[in-house]
Amino acid sequence: MNENRDFSENGEVEQDQHCIIRLDVNNHPGVMSHITGLFSRRGFNLEGIMCGRIGVGKTSRMYLLVRRNEKVEQITHQLDKLYDVLSVKVCENCNTKAFENVQRLMGDDSWLEDFELRGIQHSPIGNE
Repeated sequence: MNENRDFSENGEVEQDQHCIIRLDVNNHPGVMSHITGLFSRRGFNLEGIMCGRIGVGKTSRMYLLVRRNEKVEQITHQLDKLYDVLSVKVCENCNTKAFENVQRLMGDDSWLEDFELRGIQHSPIGNE
């Protein structure tokens, strides 16, 4: 049985229930915390987050997968008021393939088997 009801059994996002909020933000420490804190304080769950720098790295682009409901408009207005948020766009019918691929990775840690970080061997999750 799938524990996350927002994803189908094969890891696909149920698009009719979700939308993607795209943010361009200043790229410095604390920005992600401010944005996720805004969602948390309003009791609004983030189903998925992808973020990466754009251009020379002074800005980043964030994609937030959220459940489509009456709070989306309210939260986008609040996001737009944050100092470090440069732009806010909502895509109601976006392709969610990237989030689906991440969801599949989350269920399969086999890609970590030979992973080394700064010379420290990775130990399997749950084996401490």
